[in-house]
Amino acid sequence: MHAQPVSFVRPRSSVQSGLPAIIGHRVELQLLTTLQCNLKCSYCSISEGDVLGSQGKVEYDIETLHRFVETHLAAKDVYVTFYGGEPTLNRAFMETVMWRYPHFRFQLQTNGTLLDDLRCCGVWTTFLSRSTVASRSPMGTAGVASTVR
Repeated sequence: MHAQPVSFVRPRSSVQSGLPAIIGHRVELQLLTTLQCNLKCSYCSISEGDVLGSQGKVEYDIETLHRFVETHLAAKDVYVTFYGGEPTLNRAFMETVMWRYPHFRFQLQTNGTLLDDLRCCGVWTTFLSRSTVASRSPMGTAGVASTVR
């Protein structure tokens, strides 16, 4: 008995069929901002395995992101989720994306400890007034997250 290979790549024929690469009107674009964090939570996967010690700054070419947006996300309702490590540690990248795409909706997955640092900045005042901010927790409750930090 021979094992059959599993392919996670879409066959070329379906790509050329004229179907859009992203189907649907609403799209969530998750952007990793950094692997760094200001906490050392015991449950966090950032501190495990090959990721341990690799915490550095994630660098995106904003023009490459723009080409992706223009090619695949035109006329879509786009929700951008910034995450990391602690995404607010790469505030410059997030601000660049927010200024470039003011029509997108933004979400922030954060431990919440650095939110006070964001209130002083113009783009953040706008962002925080119309956005979703989610505090990460291992089992869905803030209380559990606080006890394991």
